[in-house]
Amino acid sequence: MLRSSLIAVAIVLSLTATTPQQDMHRLTGRYECRQRDSGGQTWRLLTVNRPYGSWLRLDATYPAQNGQPAGTAITFVGFDAAAKRWSIVSVSADGSYYTRYSTSRDFNRSQWVDGDPADGGKAVVKVISSAEYTFDFASPTGPGKTALAHGLHQNLTTTPYYQLNSSAAASLALKENVIQARYAAPNE
Repeated sequence: MLRSSLIAVAIVLSLTATTPQQDMHRLTGRYECRQRDSGGQTWRLLTVNRPYGSWLRLDATYPAQNGQPAGTAITFVGFDAAAKRWSIVSVSADGSYYTRYSTSRDFNRSQWVDGDPADGGKAVVKVISSAEYTFDFASPTGPGKTALAHGLHQNLTTTPYYQLNSSAAASLALKENVIQARYAAPNE
């Protein structure tokens, strides 16, 4: 579940532009994601994002980590002007897939929900700058329990390496305490 959410977050970086296609095409480049979950694990992936007609295509690569094998996935994001919503379709080499959607007008502070499989996952994206954004994900794990995750995504094409390491570490350290506190507290 969290591995799939990493792909979704890798596509949702943009400042408001005049059209959804312009928003998506700002997402081109090579991105690194570091995500910390409420179970204390850190997940990493790399994506290469490029225009694919009116859609954006993301080719994701995961190293072997946290007991999971290495893997790859292809994700597409697009905007349906008639339905006025963003859509994500993702397929992994292991055969898993998911869809997500957002009716938010802009990417910044956009709210995403699972389409298929509909397991109740929800996410919020916050744009920090044109080169980095966060993705906060919540997914029900059982009666009265929710798994939380915070991801920091940085464009390796535009972010100097020394800034990547310092801001990523600061963001993950700050969010780790919040995630652990929320996870330990009873759900409302």
